[in-house]
Amino acid sequence: MRMIAFLNMVKYSVVVILLILVELGFASFIFFDNSWKQAANRPAEYDSDEEYIGGSIRQPLMNRPATGGPVFGTLDHRPSRNDA
Repeated sequence: MRMIAFLNMVKYSVVVILLILVELGFASFIFFDNSWKQAANRPAEYDSDEEYIGGSIRQPLMNRPATGGPVFGTLDHRPSRNDA
């Protein structure tokens, strides 16, 4: 009885190892595949993504709220206090 349980455990381990290897194969294919870097249906006047999204990436370090005084924002946008 113990031998059958051991063989079932070995079969399960082999299946898990094979699934991990398949997952690593897919991940390496996605990582090393460079065909996604250029869009297949881009228009003729399109040069790069940086021109399209470049203006919205940078956020101002100093905002002027409705009260009129300058307020410096945090760079990480996390609350400074947690009263929970």
